[in-house]
Amino acid sequence: MSDLKAFEGRLDIITIAEACTKVERFGKGGRILCPVHDESNPSCYLEPLINSWSCWSCGAKGDTLKLVMLLRKLSLPEAVAWISETFGVEPPPRYLGAETRPA
Repeated sequence: MSDLKAFEGRLDIITIAEACTKVERFGKGGRILCPVHDESNPSCYLEPLINSWSCWSCGAKGDTLKLVMLLRKLSLPEAVAWISETFGVEPPPRYLGAETRPA
Protein backbone atom coordinates (compact mmCIF):
# COMPACT_ATOMS: atom_id res chain seq x y z
CA MET A 1 0.00 0.00 0.00
CA SER A 2 1.37 3.40 -0.97
CA ASP A 3 1.98 6.10 1.63
CA LEU A 4 -0.74 8.20 0.02
CA LYS A 5 -3.31 5.36 0.18
CA ALA A 6 -2.40 4.73 3.84
CA PHE A 7 -2.87 8.47 4.54
CA GLU A 8 -6.21 8.43 2.77
CA GLY A 9 -7.28 5.35 4.74
CA ARG A 10 -7.12 7.42 7.94
CA LEU A 11 -9.62 9.96 6.60
CA ASP A 12 -13.42 10.07 6.74
CA ILE A 13 -14.88 11.45 3.53
CA ILE A 14 -18.00 12.77 5.28
CA THR A 15 -15.98 14.75 7.85
CA ILE A 16 -13.64 16.08 5.18
CA ALA A 17 -16.52 17.10 2.89
CA GLU A 18 -18.33 18.86 5.76
CA ALA A 19 -15.28 21.09 6.18
CA CYS A 20 -15.54 22.10 2.50
CA THR A 21 -19.24 22.21 1.66
CA LYS A 22 -22.77 21.47 2.88
CA VAL A 23 -23.37 17.72 3.26
CA GLU A 24 -26.87 16.29 3.28
CA ARG A 25 -26.88 13.03 5.25
CA PHE A 26 -28.29 10.22 3.14
CA GLY A 27 -28.40 6.63 4.40
CA LYS A 28 -24.93 5.65 5.63
CA GLY A 29 -23.32 8.33 3.51
CA GLY A 30 -24.14 11.77 2.27
CA ARG A 31 -24.92 13.89 -0.76
CA ILE A 32 -23.32 17.10 -1.96
CA LEU A 33 -23.48 19.33 -5.00
CA CYS A 34 -21.12 17.87 -7.58
CA PRO A 35 -17.76 19.67 -7.63
CA VAL A 36 -17.44 19.09 -11.38
CA HIS A 37 -20.58 20.74 -12.77
CA ASP A 38 -23.16 23.36 -11.76
CA GLU A 39 -26.38 22.08 -10.24
CA SER A 40 -29.03 23.06 -7.72
CA ASN A 41 -29.79 19.62 -6.25
CA PRO A 42 -27.15 17.29 -4.79
CA SER A 43 -26.29 14.46 -7.19
CA CYS A 44 -22.91 13.50 -5.77
CA TYR A 45 -22.97 10.62 -3.30
CA LEU A 46 -20.33 10.19 -0.61
CA GLU A 47 -19.55 6.59 0.29
CA PRO A 48 -17.78 6.49 3.68
CA LEU A 49 -17.19 2.74 3.74
CA ILE A 50 -14.82 3.02 0.80
CA ASN A 51 -13.93 6.75 1.13
CA SER A 52 -15.11 7.59 -2.36
CA TRP A 53 -17.64 9.75 -4.13
CA SER A 54 -19.53 9.57 -7.39
CA CYS A 55 -21.97 11.77 -9.27
CA TRP A 56 -24.88 9.96 -10.84
CA SER A 57 -25.57 12.98 -13.07
CA CYS A 58 -22.22 13.46 -14.85
CA GLY A 59 -20.36 10.26 -13.90
CA ALA A 60 -17.49 12.02 -12.13
CA LYS A 61 -15.98 10.01 -9.27
CA GLY A 62 -12.91 9.79 -7.13
CA ASP A 63 -11.37 9.45 -3.72
CA THR A 64 -11.21 11.81 -0.75
CA LEU A 65 -8.11 13.63 -1.99
CA LYS A 66 -9.60 14.29 -5.42
CA LEU A 67 -12.76 15.64 -3.75
CA VAL A 68 -10.73 18.08 -1.64
CA MET A 69 -8.71 19.13 -4.69
CA LEU A 70 -11.90 19.93 -6.62
CA LEU A 71 -13.88 21.56 -3.80
CA ARG A 72 -11.02 23.73 -2.52
CA LYS A 73 -9.25 24.17 -5.90
CA LEU A 74 -5.94 22.80 -4.61
CA SER A 75 -3.11 20.74 -6.07
CA LEU A 76 -2.44 17.30 -4.59
CA PRO A 77 0.37 18.52 -2.27
CA GLU A 78 -1.81 21.44 -1.17
CA ALA A 79 -4.76 19.11 -0.48
CA VAL A 80 -2.57 16.78 1.60
CA ALA A 81 -1.20 19.77 3.56
CA TRP A 82 -4.70 21.23 4.11
CA ILE A 83 -6.05 17.91 5.42
CA SER A 84 -2.99 17.46 7.65
CA GLU A 85 -3.29 20.94 9.14
CA THR A 86 -7.09 20.91 9.47
CA PHE A 87 -7.54 17.41 10.88
CA GLY A 88 -4.18 16.69 12.51
CA VAL A 89 -3.41 13.70 10.29
CA GLU A 90 0.31 13.24 9.65
CA PRO A 91 1.03 13.44 5.92
CA PRO A 92 3.09 10.88 4.01
CA PRO A 93 6.84 11.63 4.30
CA ARG A 94 7.18 12.98 0.76
CA TYR A 95 4.45 15.56 1.48
CA LEU A 96 5.93 16.90 4.72
CA GLY A 97 6.41 20.64 4.42
CA ALA A 98 4.15 21.02 1.39
CA GLU A 99 3.06 24.63 1.14
CA THR A 100 -0.57 25.65 1.11
CA ARG A 101 -2.30 28.65 -0.36
CA PRO A 102 -4.19 30.98 1.95
CA ALA A 103 -7.73 29.73 2.65
